[in-house]
Amino acid sequence: MRQTRPSFQHYLDDRIPDALGLLFEKKIPEGHRLLAEALFVRVHAKRAGLDHLHAHFASRAAHVALLAACLSKRPSSFTAHAKDIYHCEVDPRVLRWKIAQARFVVTVSDYNRRYLQQLAADLQGIGERV
Repeated sequence: MRQTRPSFQHYLDDRIPDALGLLFEKKIPEGHRLLAEALFVRVHAKRAGLDHLHAHFASRAAHVALLAACLSKRPSSFTAHAKDIYHCEVDPRVLRWKIAQARFVVTVSDYNRRYLQQLAADLQGIGERV
């Protein structure tokens, strides 16, 4: 009888499959590159002794920081500006996932804050404007 090895997901904590699933199952463009960048950030964050990861812009930077945080079991956050939340290429489902994964989110205007709060009405962690 042939033995089966545990699946790759067997070795991951419960947040990581969400991150990987979003990248690959939902076909996030360039998901493999985002994952490679997140692994790079994870290594350097560990070496630097960082205990929190923060990204500016809710776009690629936040995605990489959130994935690196998932992979390293560190909290993360991001600052949302404008194009990174309103551009026609921004998928609201992905932005909502980012908000859900972040410990907190800050933004640059009250208008943005209200928009993000409406997008993720059932979630907490959308902070004040800066």
